[in-house]
Amino acid sequence: MKMEWGQVRAAAQAGVHSDAPQYIENLITRLELIYNRYVDDGYNIVDDVESLADEIIHKLKQAADMFIAMVHLRTHFHHSIMRTVQNTIFSILTALRLQWGEERIHSLACASLTQNLSLYPLQDTMMGLRGGELSEAYRMQIRLHPKRSSKMLISMGVTDRAWIHAIAYHHERMDGSGYPHGHTAKDIPPEARLMAIADRYGSMISPRNYREAGSSKEIMRKFLVSKSKNYDMSISKALIAELGVYPPGTTVMLESGEIALVTRRGGDHLHPVVMAIWSPQGERYSQPLKRDSRQSPHIIISMKKSEDVKWLNVDRFWGGERAEQQPLFLSV
Repeated sequence: MKMEWGQVRAAAQAGVHSDAPQYIENLITRLELIYNRYVDDGYNIVDDVESLADEIIHKLKQAADMFIAMVHLRTHFHHSIMRTVQNTIFSILTALRLQWGEERIHSLACASLTQNLSLYPLQDTMMGLRGGELSEAYRMQIRLHPKRSSKMLISMGVTDRAWIHAIAYHHERMDGSGYPHGHTAKDIPPEARLMAIADRYGSMISPRNYREAGSSKEIMRKFLVSKSKNYDMSISKALIAELGVYPPGTTVMLESGEIALVTRRGGDHLHPVVMAIWSPQGERYSQPLKRDSRQSPHIIISMKKSEDVKWLNVDRFWGGERAEQQPLFLSV
């Protein structure tokens, strides 16, 4: 059953004051409702997008580690909306590291929230195709979506050139191999370059029905050693510096054989704050055990996925005052 627009507003208000992990789930619901109303009724989403952009920027400054963790842990949520949230979070955090001004980051956030507007809800349909095979008609929709999305927003009254240009150029590539126009570096604004990197990273950490999610460390390595010169290297480095080699929300193998959850970024890229969750024998601990990833035997030796991670109770790590009283896992 669809929610009425008044309920969307109520959900927005609830999201502002909820515990951090619940905020992400509310945000996904709110975005879905806004986009659905646009598709169903032609609703002008601009004011809501601008409000959400400012809200997310503010929240990110307060709880960046939680946001990073949630978009790594909850990649199975509604695909098109979660990808939008991922892109927005990664873009804002990178822009903050680059010390862009407030107005510029606001425009970037708005662009990230609307970059795939013309693909909604087709993006979810394409996601479900077996083997990832797309018809020529679908491929054409993809190639044209930057231009179509920007035109849609102009028709809604958006006059912010940075917002519009970021969307129009976010699939262009530095070497001219992108679309829809095949522009090269000199014609691609920094906002679009940043969005391209955030979009690629988010896409690769998200699973598809025909492939597993990629390792964040391996994805970052590919950005740095890429010979195709598709992406702006300075912005790629800023994203990696912001997230760390082992971002919050990823799971890692320690020297001890334990598998740990990265909960916060550390003082450098290689030594985040981690909590051991599984023993060397693969058994669940009853309580998370804090480990110092700078010291043997708790140094990180590799990324390590666990099927159990989807059952972790995120409130236990990023929730409110009573988080320690909650179970570590949501399943028996």
